[in-house]
Amino acid sequence: MTSEAYQNIIEKWTQLPQTSSQQTLDLNLVQAIFLEGLGLSLEQVKVISLGNGAGLTPDRLIYKELNQPPVLTVELKKRVPELAQADPNNFIETCQNHPLYRSAVGYLKESNNDNGIKQYLDVSNEKIDRNRLAHYGWVFNGDFFQLWRRVDGVIFPLTLIQKVTEENLPQLLDQLAYCINQPPKGITVAIWNRKGGVGKTTNTLNIGATLALNNKKVLMIDLDPQNDLSHGLNINPNQYKGNFQECLKLIKLQRSGAEILDSIKEQVIQKEFSTTSHSNSNSNIQFSVLPIPSDDLDDILQNDSNQLYGTRPDKIKLIQKFIQYINTSFDYIFTDTPPTLNVLSGGSLMACDLVLLPCDYSRKTLRHSADIYNQVIPQVRKKRLNKRTFITSPWNLGIVFSNCPSNHSITLENCVQNELQIKRFNGKQYETRLKIYAQTKLAEFKYSPVICWPNSYITILYKQLVNEVFLTQNFIDE
Repeated sequence: MTSEAYQNIIEKWTQLPQTSSQQTLDLNLVQAIFLEGLGLSLEQVKVISLGNGAGLTPDRLIYKELNQPPVLTVELKKRVPELAQADPNNFIETCQNHPLYRSAVGYLKESNNDNGIKQYLDVSNEKIDRNRLAHYGWVFNGDFFQLWRRVDGVIFPLTLIQKVTEENLPQLLDQLAYCINQPPKGITVAIWNRKGGVGKTTNTLNIGATLALNNKKVLMIDLDPQNDLSHGLNINPNQYKGNFQECLKLIKLQRSGAEILDSIKEQVIQKEFSTTSHSNSNSNIQFSVLPIPSDDLDDILQNDSNQLYGTRPDKIKLIQKFIQYINTSFDYIFTDTPPTLNVLSGGSLMACDLVLLPCDYSRKTLRHSADIYNQVIPQVRKKRLNKRTFITSPWNLGIVFSNCPSNHSITLENCVQNELQIKRFNGKQYETRLKIYAQTKLAEFKYSPVICWPNSYITILYKQLVNEVFLTQNFIDE
C-alpha cells in the first residue's frame, strides 16, 4: 500500500463520527480500505450469501482469485462512543464484555440474521457452500480490529483484539493485506505435556496418520532425542546425521527460503501404509516424517552457547524458523518433543499455532496440564508478541485423555474434574477418551500406526477424536 493510500484512509477514519452506523462505516471507510488501499476490484469485494438459510450473509466476502474460495470473511459493527473512548490499557477486556464485539465474533446473536465470524467460518454447517468458506475472518467496528483463522474445522484468533488508532492503522491494514496476499499455511500443532508416559508420541503418530487418511498432507517432526517417533516407524534417524545442523546453518546465514526448504526436503521421508478391513477393502495412508538423530539434538541441548547456534534464545529462534519455513508445504505439522521445557520444546512452542495436551487420569498429569494452560502457553504467547509480530499464538487446543482405563468409574471421573477445577483449568476437554487396547502395542511391533487396523476399537476412537478436534467446528479462543 502506498503512503498516499495510507494517508487517505487515515483521514477517512479520523473524520468518522464516534456514533457512525454500520452502513456509514462501510461506505466511508471499509470500501476505501479494500478498493483504494488494497487495490481490489468491485468483483473481488462481494456481498453474497454463503448458502441456503437465514443468517448466512456476511458483510463482505473478499476474493483474491475469482475462481477460488474467498480468502476473507468480513463482519462489521457500528461505532459507539464507549469503545471509541475506551482506555487502551483495558481495551481487550472492554471489548470482550461488550455486546457489539461478542456479536461480531459469534458469542451471541443480536438477531436471527446476525451470526458472526464463528458461524460464517463453520465447516460443519451443511447449509454453507464449501466454496464460500474463507481461511480468515475479520471483525471491525472502526475501533476494535481482530483477525481470525480457520483450518478445516478449527477456528482460532490470528491476532489479539486491537484498538484502532491513527498511529497503528497502517500496521492493521498491513495485516489485512497479509491475509489476502499470502498463500494459506498449514497448521502446526504441538502435542505436548511435561509429564512423560501420557501418550505424547503415540498420539502424534496416530492423530497425524488419521488426518492423512482424510487426504491431508501431514508432516511429523521428531524433535525428541529419544527418537521414539522415528524408531516406531522403523526409520533409522542416524542415516540423516548432520542434515538438521545444515538447515540451521542456512537459517543462521539468512539464506533464501527456497534454499532452506530444499535442504529440509532432503531429509523428509514419505511413508505409506496399507489398511485392510475384514471385508478386504484396501486404502493407503501417506504422510511425511522428518527424523533428526539424537546426537544432533543433544549437541544443541548440551551447550548453552556455541559458535554455530548462539545462545539459548538464538537456538529457540532457529528451531522456530526451521519449522515455520515448511508450513506452506503441508496441511498439518506435528512436533514430537521431549517433556522437559528446554530449547527443543521451546522452539516447538514458539513455532506452533496450537497446543494439544495429552493427559491421563493421574493427579500429576492434571497438575502439569493445568500449569501449561495457565502459565506456559500465555507466557509463550507473550514472548511472541514481544517479537513485534502481529500473529498471536500458540492457543490452547485443550485436553485429550489418553491411556484411559476401559472400565473407569463415575467416581474416578468426578475426581478428575474436581482436580481440574481446583487447578483452574477451564479449557476444552474432548469427549473422546482414548482407552487402553492391546492393538496399540501390537501396532508398535509392526512399526505402523494403529489405524492400519481399521476395525479395531482404538482406531474408531482416533477417528472420532480427529473429527472432534480438527474436522468439525472447533472454536478456540484461549
